[in-house]
Amino acid sequence: MRNCKLPQTSAAVASKPDPRRRERQYYLAAATVHSRVGDVDLNRHVNYIAQLGWYDEAIASYAHRLLGDDAARKLPRYLPWRYRVTYLGEVLHPRSYDIGIAVSGHDEHTVHYELGLFDGGQCLGTADAAAPRGKLSATALAWSRQWISS
Repeated sequence: MRNCKLPQTSAAVASKPDPRRRERQYYLAAATVHSRVGDVDLNRHVNYIAQLGWYDEAIASYAHRLLGDDAARKLPRYLPWRYRVTYLGEVLHPRSYDIGIAVSGHDEHTVHYELGLFDGGQCLGTADAAAPRGKLSATALAWSRQWISS
């Protein structure tokens, strides 16, 4: 994401994600997550730390699908080390949500994910994540990326 400057200030504000990212069909894969009582803050919203954990779970689920059961014990190695998150709506409890998952790029060591948090057809947030590539094959990652380009 690029940053924009507010008029007459030097303060930078993050731009909103590409509008296509707010559409469920943009994402090739998905994982379902369920809110828990422990995810809720004092305002009865699911807090941002819980939401980051959901994104972690979605990426781990995706990596598991690509790697198979033999790699399940190594999944923590595939969790992101960096996120950029945009909050677009309230995430409440009790509910189930879908997290859309797309691979936007990769190199020898890193996979770049685009994620969307959905309540039915409504996008409540997006995230960009960078995670270790590990043994994720270029073929599987390229297939995911081609979906985004089309």
